[in-house]
Amino acid sequence: AWGLRTLESPAAPDFARCVVAACYAHMGRMEEAQATIEATLAIWPALTIAGLMGTSGRPDAHDRLLVQGLQKAGMPVS
Repeated sequence: AWGLRTLESPAAPDFARCVVAACYAHMGRMEEAQATIEATLAIWPALTIAGLMGTSGRPDAHDRLLVQGLQKAGMPVS
């Protein structure tokens, strides 16, 4: 719910948008996932999964779920 409330703001941070898109993708709501990624990339066109996740080393289980969801939603990997 916090992610959806955050998206109501035009200045919503990219991470919140990406979490919502990944959640939509994992729930099988692909149109909403892709639309959220498209809206995010319209604001931050150079954003990639690698850029969002950084180089903090090996991702934990939550990070892997986020990455998998973002890939399903169509976000560029790098």
